[in-house]
Amino acid sequence: MDTKQKIAIVAAIGENNEIGKNNTLIWSIKADMQFFIKITLGFFVIMGRKTYESIPLRFRPLIDRINTVITRTQKFPGENIIIVDSLAAGIATGRDQKKIFIIGGSQVYTHALDMDIVDELWLTQISASDPDADSYFPEYKEKFHLSKWSRKQFDEKTGLHFQFQLWTRNKPNFYKKMWEYLFPSLN
Repeated sequence: MDTKQKIAIVAAIGENNEIGKNNTLIWSIKADMQFFIKITLGFFVIMGRKTYESIPLRFRPLIDRINTVITRTQKFPGENIIIVDSLAAGIATGRDQKKIFIIGGSQVYTHALDMDIVDELWLTQISASDPDADSYFPEYKEKFHLSKWSRKQFDEKTGLHFQFQLWTRNKPNFYKKMWEYLFPSLN
């Protein structure tokens, strides 16, 4: 049995990897929020200060989750949250947890992917783009492969099509081994 801790990212991204504008989420799809709640409930979540501040007051801290906020501000206001000064410190704080979800924002996502510590990406892929976006999800397709997905769905309120996707980290030499398997005569 694999008892290794899993580190996952959850995000809703547009066709150009856009995720935010003016410190708010671009996409407001009820099914996406329900998906977010379902997969993160009961787990340890790490977020940047701006992401925490973008959560409406009535939902802060996120209920039934251990909320960890990365900030350089020593006297950050907030109750029932863990304050850390780096992503590494946040992960160390959650070292006894079965799974850690990194929930934003853009800088935290980028840092986590650069550290090569992420096992899974739980993405809501929105079939739309926003030219006014100012926050983007980093490139991920070279290190991850799409392993599970839902059928495409439509949100009547917003008129947006979307799909839930689980991307899993490629094993070392994944593509090389796949190539050798598919094309043995070329090797």
